[in-house]
Amino acid sequence: MLDSDRWPAAWTGYTIIGLALLAPFLGGSTALWSEAVLMLLTGLFFVLAPPRRSLGLPLNCIFLALAAIPLLGFLPAWLFPLTEWRRVMSDLGLPLPWTGSPQPWMTLESACLLWFGLAWAYYLFAYEWKPALREKVWDIFCAGILGLGAILIVCYAINLHVPFWPNVQEFGFFPNRNHTSNVLGLGGIFMYANAFRHLQHGRRRGWLWLAGLALVCWALILNFSRAGIILFFAGTLIWHIWWLVTSRAGTQKLIAWGPLAILVALLLLAGGSTWLRFRNESADLLSATQNGRVSIHRDAFEFFKTSPVLGTGLGNFRSLFTAARRFFISSSEAIHPESDWLWFAVEAGFLGPLLLLGGMAVWLRRSLPFAAGTWRAMRVAALICSVAFVVHGVFDVSGHRLGSLWPALFLASMAANPQIRNAKSAIAARVFRVFGPISAAIGMWWLASAIGAEAGPTSVRLEFLSSEAERASARGDYASAIQIASEGLAIAPLNWALYYQRGL
Repeated sequence: MLDSDRWPAAWTGYTIIGLALLAPFLGGSTALWSEAVLMLLTGLFFVLAPPRRSLGLPLNCIFLALAAIPLLGFLPAWLFPLTEWRRVMSDLGLPLPWTGSPQPWMTLESACLLWFGLAWAYYLFAYEWKPALREKVWDIFCAGILGLGAILIVCYAINLHVPFWPNVQEFGFFPNRNHTSNVLGLGGIFMYANAFRHLQHGRRRGWLWLAGLALVCWALILNFSRAGIILFFAGTLIWHIWWLVTSRAGTQKLIAWGPLAILVALLLLAGGSTWLRFRNESADLLSATQNGRVSIHRDAFEFFKTSPVLGTGLGNFRSLFTAARRFFISSSEAIHPESDWLWFAVEAGFLGPLLLLGGMAVWLRRSLPFAAGTWRAMRVAALICSVAFVVHGVFDVSGHRLGSLWPALFLASMAANPQIRNAKSAIAARVFRVFGPISAAIGMWWLASAIGAEAGPTSVRLEFLSSEAERASARGDYASAIQIASEGLAIAPLNWALYYQRGL
């Protein structure tokens, strides 16, 4: 059996960076088929090259506790205090299951994604990079970000849609332009630091990376998202100031402002409607009545305060929030609370965010200090990207999308201090050799469901049944419409669209 010590380190590292870049390339990995492909490939990778080191007792406990949170949703509902929404739904006669989660199949799907993300994060943080390989991987990551930006620009220029990318106006690789800009913006920060690393070593390729930043900046402009531009320019400015303070470049420090000034000029001169969006919509941020995001945040926080202490169960926010909102008055449905932290807090209870904060504190401690000789310039850039990702999660849900989470986790692992050595552990390898086949099997199950097979309850199967019920109703086949809607409600008992189709 191959493992991470016997398998060539180069191939292990190349596989890691390949998977990190594959996630955003597969349409942001927001659809079940792309999540299935990523889970299948990563599961096989876990079998072939499981981690051979442990992160230590504190992080092991945090990872295990986070993994246990979804299991609470499968406990009997009578173990928890009766909530107002469960009482109302029971009075309405909704056939709620006996589990704490009102939609256990939806909770199971979300739980699998959470476990998958935790396993990938553990693998990255436990992996020890060879010095030469580490620097090669940085270049590959930057080239991948550059490639994503180039594809976006070319598709925009010739009006071409990548078949497996969402068909959006901005030609981004996510359905939500903010998530596309998140990947490009954080990747641009890392590329900026990588360019200076090459230039400090006298390598001319550093100028190529600086030129590539203009392409990333142009892709951000075309993407029309303020979030990515803020992340990119704020992150590069913070890193640049840190570099000026710590660098011994002398008179070259003044010249070093040139690349950043050129990028700002590009934004001002070529930003067009993107730049106008900053000017014309900034006032909306000051008014909760004009900004739906603020209203959703307010409703979500109120919903969190009235939710069970241990959460509503993963995958249930969308169905429960619609009936609970008071400030977000709209005919449209809010599928998430516009915040990673609020989303996780509502579904996982107060313990979820606390455990995440504890894990981040340990990660930050393991990243310090930034001593000379530890690739500190690149590690500081990775730290800035990671913190920016966490802060962006207060106002968006990039952490709930594999396509943006995978690159962010890779960057977070790059911030770790290489002088801290993880202890070897045979248990870690055994756990991942068990989890790997399970992950691959789940990926095959989801992939089969995504291509139309009746492979059991999934979100894709639910969407198919909802469409079939609507078509049956449209052609007057009401018996079939009722039967199909009832089958869908067995998967998601709180799907209001299916109740409407059945009632119609």
